[in-house]
Parts: sequence; C-alpha cells; structure tokens
Amino acid sequence: MLMKRRCVFYKESRQTKVATADGSSPVFKVRGVHLHEQCLFHSFSLSSISPRRHHIPSTKSFPIPTLYLLTPTLMTSPRKTVLITGCRGIGIGNALAREFHAQGFRVFATARSASQLDDLTALGIEAITLDVTSREQIAAAAAEVASRTGGTLDILVNNAGKACTIPALDATDDDIKGVFETNLFSVVYTCQGFAPLVIKAKGTIVQIGSITQMVPLTFGSLYNATKAALHAFTDTLRVELEPFGVNVTEIITGGVKSNIAGNSKRRLPPTSIYLPVEDAFIARQGTSQDGALDTDAYAKGVVQQLSKSTPPRWYWRGSFVWPIWIITTFFSRGFMHYIRRNTFGMDKLRALVSSGKIKV
Repeated sequence: MLMKRRCVFYKESRQTKVATADGSSPVFKVRGVHLHEQCLFHSFSLSSISPRRHHIPSTKSFPIPTLYLLTPTLMTSPRKTVLITGCRGIGIGNALAREFHAQGFRVFATARSASQLDDLTALGIEAITLDVTSREQIAAAAAEVASRTGGTLDILVNNAGKACTIPALDATDDDIKGVFETNLFSVVYTCQGFAPLVIKAKGTIVQIGSITQMVPLTFGSLYNATKAALHAFTDTLRVELEPFGVNVTEIITGGVKSNIAGNSKRRLPPTSIYLPVEDAFIARQGTSQDGALDTDAYAKGVVQQLSKSTPPRWYWRGSFVWPIWIITTFFSRGFMHYIRRNTFGMDKLRALVSSGKIKV
C-alpha cells in the first residue's frame, strides 16, 4: 500500500475538546468541527501524542498554542488500478491478476465470459466481460472502468492471445485472420479504447510479447509474424505516448506454463507437402510447454518491474530468453537461421527432396 506522510499545522487559541468520531477512536474537535475534516480527512489519535514531548497537559481539554505542530500522520493513497485481458484458466493473465492483487492493486480481470473468472472473483478481483476483438465491448468495458475509478486506469495489460501452429502454405483464411485479429488488431483496439483513462493517470500500457518475434520457429510463421508486428507497434506507440507521460512496456516472453495451445493436436491437410514430417508437426504443437517457467514465478517478476515508478521499456521473462537475447544481440541474423533450419523434421524433409523421394 502506498503511503504519504503529512504534517498538519493549526492556528487556534480557543479551548478544544476531545471528541469521538466513530464511538471508539478519539480525535480533536475544534469549534465543533472534527479536525480530520479540515485536514484532508486525517484522524489524530491521542495515543500518538506525548504530553511531555508536546508540552500538552494530560487532560481531555487543553488550549492549542498558536501555530502548534501536531504529530505527523500517515495518509493512505488510493490503490493503483490495472486491467488485464485474457485472464481465463491457467495462464499468464490469470497469474498476473492474482499477483497484482496480492501486491495491493485494484485489479480488473477480463474474459469473454465473466463466469470464466470465478476463481479470481473469489479473491476479490473485479471481473469484466470483454471480447478484445469487439470494439463495442472494448468501449463498454472502458466506460465501466471509468465509472468505477473516476476516469483513470494506471496500467493496461494486453495479454489476450491466440496460438497458431501451421505451415505457412497450409494456413486457411480463418487461421490468418484469427491470429492477427486477436494478437495484433485487438491490441490496437484496446489501446485506443483505454488510452484516455491511461493518459489521465499518466500510467503504463503493457504488451505481452514473445521471443518468437525474432526466432524462426518452425510451423509458427503466422504467430511469429503477429508478435513481430506487435513489437514494432509497441516501439512506435511508446514514442507517440511519451509526450503525455505514458509509459509503454513490452514483456518479451519466453516459455511460460499456459493453456494457450490447448490440448488438441491439429493434423495437416491431406494436400500438404509436409505430410512426410507430420509426426514432427504434431510434436511441435506441445513444445512451448517444455521446460516452461511457472506462471506464478513469471508473474512475480513482471509485477515487480511494472510496480516501479518508471517501468522498463522492454523486460525479458520466461525460459530460454537469455540464450535468445545473447544470440540476437551478439550474433548475425544468419546464425539464428542456421541453428533452426534442421528442427522439427526440416532436415529429414530436405533429405527426402534431395533424394527425389518427394515430388513437388
């Protein structure tokens, strides 16, 4: 909880009496008005004032000397607010909501259906129905948050995402539109919808990015492209919002335990040229969870960074992030291609094509 220290001066020479504001907690009363009403709603407990130190007679009725300094008190500041998209089930959004709540934030968790957030509402977290691909629902959610907070939002976390594992040549229109609409277009929509609240708070917009923006992960071309586009959008948004005092942070995420990939395994279409390595394609669909960081550990690190007065522009979190950072920082772009070119059956497929066993 954030606290501000205040000292209160009161110039008065008339007699004062001790009153009781709530029947149990004594406070000062001057001219029939509780002192805390004149001093930003502070209450001054008699137990916090030493008669010897302050030269006050130990009675319940005493004169306050002219310009007398009363004991400093602590004032509780309003809780900071955060809205997180995509909080359903086991995943990053759910873990972030719980961690922000544990750190004293007022949390608005969203999902397509509020009933999917019962585990969070049981903790005291506020649920809001939101389909991030709907501009109408975003506008309604922003209005709802504004009505509850007085028109401000300290942190907006764009977490909602959609997986898409399919060879680029086999992707359908639904694949292409679905992953771009959820992973990129919806982020633009929510930034536009909630920007007035964040600007008023001089707050922070957070994008949950991915290391796949810079890693040619086999069969992930569409998903990787959405994260690369999100990275570029975020960097430019940061420049455009800086004059308004808004921070923009990208969490470059590695492997994290989540349900984004779902449990079902997709098969290749019968016309796919990748059928000879379909077993590798099926295996690929579950690899994001191999050695993945626990969601609670991920959330603790992220919330710690976002709680700073000036959050970092980029924060790397999750398994495998440091090897990727080292490679992309100190090695040529071709090196990443070299270490990925033989993964998930690409070496086998290359050999079959070279030997003439596959006719394209």
